[in-house]
Amino acid sequence: MAKKQFTNSFQDIFSPTETHLLKDEFIKAPEDNDDKIQRTTLLLSRQTYKTIKAIAYWQRKQIKDIIEEAITGYLKSLDANELEKAIVQFKADSVKPILR
Repeated sequence: MAKKQFTNSFQDIFSPTETHLLKDEFIKAPEDNDDKIQRTTLLLSRQTYKTIKAIAYWQRKQIKDIIEEAITGYLKSLDANELEKAIVQFKADSVKPILR
């Protein structure tokens, strides 16, 4: 069995690396019109996902942008009064009582 050749010293373990210095840049999520981004998980059929991925590739966009455009288009197609009722009812049902 060959001996391992370690090129770094023991002190290198405790020194900061460049990734720690850049960490804050990657953590910040982009904001759009003071509306913060919400992460979620979607379950799609493989065929639907492949189609969305192909469209994103073809239009040189990100998959999240294609999905955002599709959902925004769907929401615009709904009746404004019905959508408002749904939002109000959802907010009313989502209020949780504070237990003491």
